[in-house]
Amino acid sequence: MPTDSKPARPAFQSTSPKTVAVALAAGGRLVGAEPDFDGRLRFSVDNVPTDFELLLARDEVMVSGAKVISAMESILGLINSHQRRGGRR
Repeated sequence: MPTDSKPARPAFQSTSPKTVAVALAAGGRLVGAEPDFDGRLRFSVDNVPTDFELLLARDEVMVSGAKVISAMESILGLINSHQRRGGRR
């Protein structure tokens, strides 16, 4: 019997702000940013292919530069807020 439930884990997670910015620029949706075991923010992104990291490594992800810049500004804002609250620098 098929179910319509979402998977427990988003399609993509990373602590790399640059990689997450590209994932967002490619149509991903940020669903979370939580401190990782080392204090860095671990970003969770839905709506990206499950093989996103492989596509990125192969240079097969094409995105708008303006969208990457906008996404990076958002990510850096979250990191800045995290650092002000006492997270990793």
